[in-house]
Amino acid sequence: MGNVSFKYRFFQIPACGDEIMEAELNAFLSSKSVVDVRQEFAQGESGEHWCLSVRWRDGSLAKDSPRKGRGMVDYKDVLEPEEEKGVKRKK
Repeated sequence: MGNVSFKYRFFQIPACGDEIMEAELNAFLSSKSVVDVRQEFAQGESGEHWCLSVRWRDGSLAKDSPRKGRGMVDYKDVLEPEEEKGVKRKK
């Protein structure tokens, strides 16, 4: 596993919607490797809104690193058509 650190960012969006804040949230989510999003509906003197906690990772996880060993081979790409007939498919 590589060097991984988790970071947080918090958003507060009015319940009635706000296109600018929603676009900011969507742009952030699209640009990061998001691990978890938690949302909670809150009511207060300032009105009703959604509170979102976004946890994202900085760095790479093992699943992102190149695979070691041999990869899968598609024999349709490797064999000539005559040779391909001799290969039986598994069911």
